[in-house]
Amino acid sequence: MRPDLIVFSASALVVGVMCLVFGAALNPAEAGSGVTAAVRVAGNESDRWLGMAVLYFCASVALTCGMPAVLSLFRDRAHRLGTVGVSVLSIGAVGTSGYAMLIVFAEALAHQDVLRGGLLDSAMQDTGLAVLLWTWATGFYLGALLVAVALLVSRATPGWVPVLLILFVVLLPFAGPLGTSGQFIRLMALAVAFTGIAVAAVGRSQGQRTYVA
Repeated sequence: MRPDLIVFSASALVVGVMCLVFGAALNPAEAGSGVTAAVRVAGNESDRWLGMAVLYFCASVALTCGMPAVLSLFRDRAHRLGTVGVSVLSIGAVGTSGYAMLIVFAEALAHQDVLRGGLLDSAMQDTGLAVLLWTWATGFYLGALLVAVALLVSRATPGWVPVLLILFVVLLPFAGPLGTSGQFIRLMALAVAFTGIAVAAVGRSQGQRTYVA
């Protein structure tokens, strides 16, 4: 890929992850509360809910455009593992736009008071919806983990970049107990890691050497 396109892709990667961070900051529900609990408060926080949806959609588009910059780091070493990791991560990036549309739809239903009590729980436990949500979440977190391992093998970035990606994934089961502060730590780890990837991709496109530690 041409160096100027790598710069564009790397910039999109940073923009995407920051949209993701700001979108999560607008979430009116408590960290780790799940989709059902979030939908319950959507009717009272419609402005923040819609703002989160818009930012998540922008994040999806920008992150997808940023995947070539990530892939460019694996031209020499860990090419297969990096390609698999970026491919899986792309599923999560693209799926974020679908989640954004689901947010808008759920907000509309909650605002019109269509889903109440057990109806809301039943809707959120639908098999098809559950499969789509799990595919999106698995793609994003598994992809981030595979990319982190590939970066450790390729040494295309400073060592702290894959460590932060792994931290982002490892802290997922503790999202509920850690609350808002835990969510902030996870998202900032992802933002800093993706920024490091973007900087390394631009540097590599301009002929700078691969990191060795």
